[in-house]
Amino acid sequence: MCSTPTASAISIQNSGLWNMVAGFDHKGLIEAAQAQYARFPGYHSFFGRMSDQTVMLSEKLVEVSPYDRGRVFYTNSGSEANDTMVKILWFLHGSEGNPKKRKILTRWNAYHGVTAVSASMTGKPYNEVFGLPLEGFIHLTCPHYWRYGEAGETEAQFVQRLARELDETIAREGADTIAGFFAEPVMGAGGVITPAKGYFQAIAPILKKHGIPLVADEVICGFGRTGNTWGSQTYDFVPDAIISSKNLTAGYFPMGAVILGPELADRVQDAVEKIEEFPTASPPRAIRSAAPSR
Repeated sequence: MCSTPTASAISIQNSGLWNMVAGFDHKGLIEAAQAQYARFPGYHSFFGRMSDQTVMLSEKLVEVSPYDRGRVFYTNSGSEANDTMVKILWFLHGSEGNPKKRKILTRWNAYHGVTAVSASMTGKPYNEVFGLPLEGFIHLTCPHYWRYGEAGETEAQFVQRLARELDETIAREGADTIAGFFAEPVMGAGGVITPAKGYFQAIAPILKKHGIPLVADEVICGFGRTGNTWGSQTYDFVPDAIISSKNLTAGYFPMGAVILGPELADRVQDAVEKIEEFPTASPPRAIRSAAPSR
């Protein structure tokens, strides 16, 4: 007999809503997993070793990305992928002689995960009980025109106000202190909030002008949720990197991925070569290079 779930049990079940995009017992996915476990259940990447399946997946992810080439780094979840992306940016900027570039910009109502870093990126007040966000995580206005537009303000004026807010925040904090800007194309856990029309077209040039990478958190939006492979395609912008999870495996396996576009991939490679490793649990070759044939 099923018992009624407690409040604490309910609080940890939200992610499953976004995971099961292929159903709870998809025959093809089950058979594929069983076949892979029977063939080769696991391997390591110590000293650059890599399974053929990892290479194939890396190449496929770049192939279906907006990039003609890039690099992929794997994690166990979307939270860890966002956390890892922040570390990559900190590592990159430090290697390039900009160790002060550590602040992270996100938006109120954003959701980026549950680790200390990704929860700091999440713009929800409930994280205050953990003493979060950590220092250096800055939340800007949620691009939800219906709720946050001012009286008499048109949607276009609302977008321009948010663009000015971003520009003013960068001026106040200093572009030389900001590591990156993270955004969900559609803000899932925040309320399935679609951005105001023209929002990304307004903020992307500002970020580019100041040399601040734009990272699309596609954990919920990726792989068809918005009608295109990526939510960033639906809202017509090309991010510098993509965060993927959930729909990546349809919840049948815990996995996340950081997909770096060509510019960031090259810069990270240069940073890796300086110290001959990428010191985050795996050697540098664990960041798989992929240049798919087309």
